[in-house]
Amino acid sequence: MAATYKVIYSLDAQAQIDEILDYYLEEHSLGLAVAIQNAFLDALEKAAKMPTAYPIDTRFVSDSGREYRRVITKN
Repeated sequence: MAATYKVIYSLDAQAQIDEILDYYLEEHSLGLAVAIQNAFLDALEKAAKMPTAYPIDTRFVSDSGREYRRVITKN
């Protein structure tokens, strides 16, 4: 059985996701906002199963040996 890793949002990432979803809710449609949210969730699920598919985020350094990765989805 393949390992699944814990995905944790940085505070900055959570704020950016909230901003993006608010923008699409206000400027476009609920349907598009939901589609974008689903794209985020799909990318995070993939990151939990295969974190090496995403680059290490060098802004975060851990003395404990943890790796922090940057998950980017869509433009």
